[in-house]
Amino acid sequence: MEESEQEELRIDERSFDLIPRDILSMPKDFLELMVDRLSISDQLQFARVCKLCHSLVFERPNPKARETPSLIGLSLTADPTFCGRRTLKEITCYQIQPKFFQHSNPCIIGSFKGWLCLQYYKEKLIQLVNLFSNIHLDLPPLPTMKNVIPSDKSLSLVGPPGCVRAFAVLFCAFMRPIMTAIVSEDGKLSVCKIGGSAWEPHETDEQYGNVAFHDMKLYAMRKNYSKVDIFEIDHDLKLLPVGVIEIDDGMKLFPLAFVCSSPVINTPSKWDRPFRAYLVVEPQKNDLFLVMRHCREVKVDFFTVEFEIYKVCGDRLVKLDTLGDQIVLLNDSCSEIVDVKDCPPTSLVQGNQICLSSSLKGNSKKNVGIYSFKDGIVRWLPPFRGFYSIHWMFPRLAGKCHCESHITCCPKLSQASNS
Repeated sequence: MEESEQEELRIDERSFDLIPRDILSMPKDFLELMVDRLSISDQLQFARVCKLCHSLVFERPNPKARETPSLIGLSLTADPTFCGRRTLKEITCYQIQPKFFQHSNPCIIGSFKGWLCLQYYKEKLIQLVNLFSNIHLDLPPLPTMKNVIPSDKSLSLVGPPGCVRAFAVLFCAFMRPIMTAIVSEDGKLSVCKIGGSAWEPHETDEQYGNVAFHDMKLYAMRKNYSKVDIFEIDHDLKLLPVGVIEIDDGMKLFPLAFVCSSPVINTPSKWDRPFRAYLVVEPQKNDLFLVMRHCREVKVDFFTVEFEIYKVCGDRLVKLDTLGDQIVLLNDSCSEIVDVKDCPPTSLVQGNQICLSSSLKGNSKKNVGIYSFKDGIVRWLPPFRGFYSIHWMFPRLAGKCHCESHITCCPKLSQASNS
């Protein structure tokens, strides 16, 4: 019996030749899966090992890292380092010193897919920055927006007409920006190609409050949240109207509760204004959603807040009762959806939630919290001392791009990559 057991345990020494001598000899598919499970900081360290490691991190479509949604804000301290990274109740916070950026007095307009949209009022400049790939892209100067009336008044709580209200970015497969759309504070819509010299204005009397790219079209929500205009964009960056989504015809009848005119939505809401609506694109199934935020001030500085979410189906809206395993990172200027499977599990971020960073009273103060569709409650996070211009962000790397779109319309991206 013992001899038979020993016979079964014998291993042919020649089989050891089939075992990789080091981890980089493993199959490429395995290495890619391994890299995707690393954190941002670990991926950056891994990329420094050799050329193969660098290509596994930066030369694949949609380079990403396994991270939880984070809070990012500018630092009020004099620390010159990039990220005073710290954790508060399982939330990673990146505290950035303004000197990290290329110009003085930056203001974070918002974040999207790991990129920050910055505005420099003194230089009249807008910039896209990927903190983790260390890429800075200057967009055309604000004075090239011919549909925006210049303002000489000082910056107020909501900003002058030249201030950016909302933005959207169209990406290639490698998370590199191709095109940007912005809405000024006075509701004017403009678009530009990355590497272009000027903004192309949309000449219309309509005012907009929110935008999103979806299926190579631009969706622009009107400032009164009554309709969403759908545009195709031609080679000259002209916006060609191709459709309209009716959201609500009764919204302007304040203070009455509003009733959505969509044929799918036919019940009055129990909420009155003030409220806000957001366009959000789901990246996996490429679905477009409309998120409505309703809030009412119960007493001074105390709000009751709830959300409704609708899936856009053509020109109709279908109400959903749950987000499933997804999380909406909701900012006033730009929002996105992430999947829980891309995040390490935590007790605070579990899915079917909205991570909110918003100005509920129409001023510059950010209220940060997490709303759960399960119980309909917002869990507000404590004030962040030493932070300002706070936004939710899901960290992503920007890879080295091989797309033809960047060869023809984005020469500055290749220059930034080479530098």
